[in-house]
Amino acid sequence: MTKRRRINQGLPDNLYRKQRRGGWYYSYRDPLTNEWTHWGYAPEADAIAAALQLNLELLGRRDLVGMVLKKNKPNAQRPLAEFCDIFEQQILPEKRNRGKPLSKATMDGYRQRLVHIRAAWPKQTFADVTLDDVDALLDKYPARQSNVYRATLMLMWRYAISKGWIQDKHNLPADTIPRSEEVERQPLSLEGFNSIKEHADPWLQRCMDLALESLQGRGELARMKKSDRHLEPGVGKVLDVVRQKVEKWGVSARIRLVIWPELDAAIDACGDDQLASPYIVHRKPAKKKKRGDWAEGRDHITQVMPADISRAFFAAREASGFYAHLDKAERPTFHSIRALGGSMKVDAGWDSAVVSDMMAHADEETTNEHYLSKHHAGEWTLICPK
Repeated sequence: MTKRRRINQGLPDNLYRKQRRGGWYYSYRDPLTNEWTHWGYAPEADAIAAALQLNLELLGRRDLVGMVLKKNKPNAQRPLAEFCDIFEQQILPEKRNRGKPLSKATMDGYRQRLVHIRAAWPKQTFADVTLDDVDALLDKYPARQSNVYRATLMLMWRYAISKGWIQDKHNLPADTIPRSEEVERQPLSLEGFNSIKEHADPWLQRCMDLALESLQGRGELARMKKSDRHLEPGVGKVLDVVRQKVEKWGVSARIRLVIWPELDAAIDACGDDQLASPYIVHRKPAKKKKRGDWAEGRDHITQVMPADISRAFFAAREASGFYAHLDKAERPTFHSIRALGGSMKVDAGWDSAVVSDMMAHADEETTNEHYLSKHHAGEWTLICPK
């Protein structure tokens, strides 16, 4: 447990005080939800008594006899909230993602969900929780968040079954139906694109134009090297692109774009800064760092990482204020430029199959469903080969 500040030493857990106007001001932090209740200038004896009673009600008795009785109690009769502690402190730290421990952000997400799970069933055993109880908890959250909670509960139940906490061996949360996650983000309009571009740094402006013309994502743009544009015998000038996310599909991940004038101009514009770099999309670093201090994966001081593109786009989007009326979860991201560019090409008469190939999707249906449908919902589009 974190050492308490000197001013709060001697007080019960979760009780805090500040000296104001010559008196003591008391506040209590709920150990399950982290919510604060401010008691004000209450007498110290009353504040201490109330905190002790709340700790007892919310956290249960922690005396030595209780510890012994808990050890001798069968797992199936122990509170689910107690298993949450084991899940957080023993099981999750041992989990691995691709051979590595869970990241701090992932662990923080689990901890936050466990706070709410403990609060939902503070004294119930696993046997006490019904399917209606699980549904009621999941219904409190939006679709995507609800499905994350569902996955956490299913994982908890799996471990609880293996450790004898659930006698009937039934994974109850698995009986619930996942919520349908609709696409939340609003499409990026050309007006919005131009507004964001006006507030972007020059290197990001060039990157946005290249994304709009090439229909490539931030990962592909960050990896594009000047040597990827070359003359192919019998074909002409081409740009080679490998899309990592669909590399498992084979040839669809390796695309060779026969360069058209607008794409050629967008690539040329990326070199207008006269900065020596092997990468098409690049920028001058804010301050020179030693190679050992570079971000992981960076092999040149001018290289732009995918996360750099996302952060810069986010900053420009917020500075523009164009999408300020939307919730942050609904505002377009850099990835939305692909949908806008694909829509514009179809409007200009490009064959949607060609657009699908440029986006390197496994099939044309993916392009129509996840990208073009946003911009052509309810409209008839005449698709002509370019």
